[in-house]
Amino acid sequence: MNLNYLKLKRALINSLPIREKKRRKSIPPFFIIGSGRNGSTLLATILNNHPAIFIPPEQYALPHIIFNWHYKFYPSWEKKLNHNINYFFDHAYHWKTTRIEAFTFLYQHLEKNASLIFFLEALHKLEGVKNDKDFFLWGDKTPYNTFYVPLILKLYPDAKFIFLNRDPRDFIASSLKMNATLDLSFLIYRWEKSLDMYEYLQTRQTKILSIQYESFVQNPEQMIQETLLFLINKKQENILENYASNTAILSVENSSNHQNIQNRINTDSIGKYKTLLSKKDIMLIEQKLKKHHRYFFN
Repeated sequence: MNLNYLKLKRALINSLPIREKKRRKSIPPFFIIGSGRNGSTLLATILNNHPAIFIPPEQYALPHIIFNWHYKFYPSWEKKLNHNINYFFDHAYHWKTTRIEAFTFLYQHLEKNASLIFFLEALHKLEGVKNDKDFFLWGDKTPYNTFYVPLILKLYPDAKFIFLNRDPRDFIASSLKMNATLDLSFLIYRWEKSLDMYEYLQTRQTKILSIQYESFVQNPEQMIQETLLFLINKKQENILENYASNTAILSVENSSNHQNIQNRINTDSIGKYKTLLSKKDIMLIEQKLKKHHRYFFN
C-alpha cells in the first residue's frame, strides 16, 4: 500500500465520520453561479487562499448524479456506486484524485446506502487532500451547474449561492474571443438564462450574494471581504496575497483562457466589447436584453 493512499485514508478518517448515523450535521456547500466568463475563476482562486475554503476544478457531473442517485433504478448498491463514481470522473476532467483512489476509498469506508451528500463530501475531501487543503467548507464554480439550480436546491436546500453578473456585452465579447464559433443568439440566451436562475433563487428566499464583476475588479479587497462574511461570517487578512499561486488547485495554471489571473487585478476588461464587437452586434444584444438593462454596467 503506497504512502499516498495512506495519507488520503488518514486525512479522510480524521475529517469525516464514516457512519452517517453518528455524523454531526453536514455544512452545506456554496455555489458560484452565472453565465461564465464573469470572473468566477478569479473569485475561486482568491477564495482558495482561505485555509478553511476549498473550490476544486470544474466538473460537469453534479446535476446528472443528483438525478441518477435519486431517480434511476440500480439492482444493487455496488452498481449504483460504480456507475456514479465512473460518471463523476468521466466529467471531472481536471481533478487530481484518480478514479482508482476514489473507488478504493469509497468501497472501504462508505457505508452501504449512504446518502449522496456524504458521497459528494467524501469526493471533495479526497480532492482537498490532493491539494493539501484541510477545509470545512467546499464550493463549486462550474458555470454549467447554474442551469440546474432547482435540482441542486433539492439536494442542498440550505446551500449558499454567489451570483456573479457581468455586463452581457462584455460577457459575449469575452466568450467570442475565447471561441469565435459560438453563436451570438446562444450567448444572449445563456446570459439571460443565468439571470433567470438568479431571480429564481430570489423568489425562493435562498441565501444568495450578488456580485457585479465590474465592482469586483474595481474593489477586489472590499468584495472579497463581503464574500467571506457571507460565507463564513468572518473576514481574512491578506486574502489577496499571492492568490495566483492557487491556479493549480483549479487546474488553470496553463490555460490560455485564464492568463489574466496571473496579472494584478485590473479594470482593463471593462467595456472591451466596444472594440471587440461590431456595432450591429452591440445593437442586437442591447435590443434583445432591453428589459434587463438595469443589469448592464453602463
